[in-house]
Amino acid sequence: MSTFGPPQLSPPSSLPTLSSETKGNHAQAGHLTASKAQAVVTEPDEAAHAKRVFHYQRESSEVELFYDLFFVGTIATVSIHNEIVNAQTFKAYLGFFTLLWTTWLHTVLYDVRFSKDSLFHQAHKIVSCGTLLALGASASLYDTGNIERTKAGFKAMSLVLMTSRLALVIPHSIVLWTSRGYRKVRSPLILMLATYLLTAAGYLVIALRIEHYPGCYVFWYVICAVETASIIAVSCYWTLVSFRPTHLVERLGELTLVIIGEGILVLSRRTYQLFGMLNSPSADVYIATICAVLLTYLVYALYFNHINHDEFGSIRQQVWILLHYPLHLAILLTLDGASFLIMSGTLSKMTVAWMDDYPLYSFATWDEFFRSFSTTSAVVSTLTARVDRLWTRMYRDPLVALRLFNYTETVTSLEHIPAPFNSSKWQHQAVETIGDLWTDVEVAIYHGFGIEPNLPFGQLPSEYNEASAVEDVVGTAFLYFYFAAGSLLMVLAIMCFFAKKQSLQAMWLRISIKVAIGICVILPVITLWLSTPASWTFFQSPWTIATTMLGYFLVVVVEMFIDWLDQRKQRQPLGSTSATLHVPAPGSPALFTRQTQTVDLENTRSSPTETKSPTLRVSIERSVGGQVEETQRT
Repeated sequence: MSTFGPPQLSPPSSLPTLSSETKGNHAQAGHLTASKAQAVVTEPDEAAHAKRVFHYQRESSEVELFYDLFFVGTIATVSIHNEIVNAQTFKAYLGFFTLLWTTWLHTVLYDVRFSKDSLFHQAHKIVSCGTLLALGASASLYDTGNIERTKAGFKAMSLVLMTSRLALVIPHSIVLWTSRGYRKVRSPLILMLATYLLTAAGYLVIALRIEHYPGCYVFWYVICAVETASIIAVSCYWTLVSFRPTHLVERLGELTLVIIGEGILVLSRRTYQLFGMLNSPSADVYIATICAVLLTYLVYALYFNHINHDEFGSIRQQVWILLHYPLHLAILLTLDGASFLIMSGTLSKMTVAWMDDYPLYSFATWDEFFRSFSTTSAVVSTLTARVDRLWTRMYRDPLVALRLFNYTETVTSLEHIPAPFNSSKWQHQAVETIGDLWTDVEVAIYHGFGIEPNLPFGQLPSEYNEASAVEDVVGTAFLYFYFAAGSLLMVLAIMCFFAKKQSLQAMWLRISIKVAIGICVILPVITLWLSTPASWTFFQSPWTIATTMLGYFLVVVVEMFIDWLDQRKQRQPLGSTSATLHVPAPGSPALFTRQTQTVDLENTRSSPTETKSPTLRVSIERSVGGQVEETQRT
């Protein structure tokens, strides 16, 4: 029976038929292929959306640099009006810098990933600049030594910190809304948004409870630590929001440069004040100033010599970022301490010269001193002449000292003592007056150079208290300068480990020299604790800065030598096992012709009694007009 339609074609015998097992395998393979195709479609969609959400830049914009100016302006203002003069002011400075630095950091972490040139982001940047300025303004009432008197300042600072985090919540919410359909982008954004919301709530709670629990301000620093650790952890776990493709390394380098500039500003201000006040600066002042300038440059060279923008891994980069907090703090304290020690040497010499004129340095007893005069007027004239001699010898304009301290009133008060000259009662009151004169002049010397003691609230500013306070200022500067300078080298050593710019051997050599010199830089602190005559001689000399500068100079020289050895080791020597030679093919234009000759020397194994000559293989690859010809010869 015939059937209508196309003929039924049987498979030829030469073609194998598919078994059921083979069909199942093919079906499974087809399912996997479809899944892969679906994944291929999904992943580019996520990546394409990430490109629309994240706005990576290769360099900083002008508005970002403008934001850095507010940071340095705030820290400069606080440094001028809240100088480190004792342990209490040091802790207050450390706390304020922590709040300011973390506020700057979180704003920058948003900028390098999401910020773009738009009206909204311009408004966000204005709010961010305003928060930094408000932090500086509230720092005028920031006194951790007397919280009861400055509760209003602490409350204002908490509200400013809350505002800075809310200013980050709004833009992160907008980014989250635009990414709501993409899981890989949505999850880290939700965590970052929740972190900033909880941080803002924490600052609000502190602002509300500071009236009843003044000590709760310490939770500022706990919140800062938890907040920063959370944001960094999110960027480590979700590589989509990591900082590796951003210009964050450049931003931190720019802030480091700005902080070094703040140190230069302090150095310029204090040297201007010193040279403007002194009658004739000694050679020690010039040497100390030159050493401070060289130290500033060496700090700059040590930091920017270890940065490698293209060799960071995600985890190492996050740790390297966080290490900038102790680094920036150490730079500020090192440069500030160096500029202060320039003045401290001059101040120490002035106070020593003044104390050498103290009557008991020349006479055994007060009675012997007073009996060398016949009248009260003679005593007054002698004391006035000693003060005038000090002012004339030290100050360019002696009237400046009179404006700081009118010593004539104290000296002439000896003539108004209601007792006969050289009587026991007269001598007793005269001794008190002369003691007050010497301490008042010492305090006036420090005040003339802008050094104000930080007396505890409620303590009467007596002559003795002020004199002790100003002497503690110099000792405090001596301590934090050497600790900061040594710590700076150690932090740079740790950063060198995470940067991994060079080979392993060169890296460990660089770390070792930094740690060794860092420990040696801290050693002079022991001389202050020993309080020997030799230590005080060293303390008053320009070697206080010169020793640190020479240590930094040694580190730079050794690192340059290590770099030279490392580059020489990695350089390809002549006669290596592989060489490539590019020669134009004869008779062909140079633009369309390429000839590559590769020489490979292979040494064969030889027995102790037999030596075989190496085999020379020459491979010539010639390309003319896109056609490639290759021949090999042995």
